[in-house]
Amino acid sequence: MPDPFTWSSPVGLELVKSILKDTSFPHTPHDDQLEGVCKSLDRVHLPVTPTTGSGKTGYYVIYILVILAAVARPELCPSAKFPKNPCLLVICPTTPLQLEMANTMRGFGLNALALNSDTRLDALPLRNEELWVTARTRPNVILTGPEQLSRSEFEKSSR
Repeated sequence: MPDPFTWSSPVGLELVKSILKDTSFPHTPHDDQLEGVCKSLDRVHLPVTPTTGSGKTGYYVIYILVILAAVARPELCPSAKFPKNPCLLVICPTTPLQLEMANTMRGFGLNALALNSDTRLDALPLRNEELWVTARTRPNVILTGPEQLSRSEFEKSSR
């Protein structure tokens, strides 16, 4: 059996840079973003304490863009193992942050869904849409708060 691909290697780092060139990510990522994404792709837990404006949203965007590219084009990294329909779950402390990040991520071409009590209440009468049902099928990224994790709908959608 071949060794698993190591994203946090020179070859992995170059592959991430190459993938990003073919995506909607318009910026040159910071070195710490690239290193962090590569470690995370290797399933290494990455505790960080970033400052405001340091590129946290970019980190999440890069991470999911690389995964989506690897799933869409398995020849990029044949030994990479990702779910067929990957979805990144981001837990945010406030509703405004969820909305801001979802908006930013949509600007990068991602299907991002801010899921909280406000967006759920708005979606049902306006679009006859139950966001927990939508969360099971459409998004690449779900941004929510810790209070939503204890809901039975969260458990159903995460299966």
